[in-house]
Amino acid sequence: MLLANSGMLVLEFYSPHCSICAQAEPVLEAMAAEKKGEVAFARISTDESVEIAVKLGVVATPTFLFFCGSRAVGAWVGYISESALRDAIESMSRYRGDCRKSTDSNGNEMEHDLQRANG
Repeated sequence: MLLANSGMLVLEFYSPHCSICAQAEPVLEAMAAEKKGEVAFARISTDESVEIAVKLGVVATPTFLFFCGSRAVGAWVGYISESALRDAIESMSRYRGDCRKSTDSNGNEMEHDLQRANG
């Protein structure tokens, strides 16, 4: 399970051979430490998880996808600075009340979690 208590997730698709991905890694790690318990962070190698990347529409690395619950609420392609990542997380937090709950076809609230993308 990747979600933090808030239901927010930042998912980075990267390639081990991507120099921009390597530059973004410390930014992601620092933000993960700062936002621990508020936002979950994960990295997925496009070399090892091609099917997942294709399914989510990833065509370049790095690609950052922002999830609120199981719903994608934003994306960023290319290097992301600490301030841009912070802004994206702040924007994502507007959905915070809706991150952990959604409604079924009858309008009943139900909780959901985004499972680890690779199984």
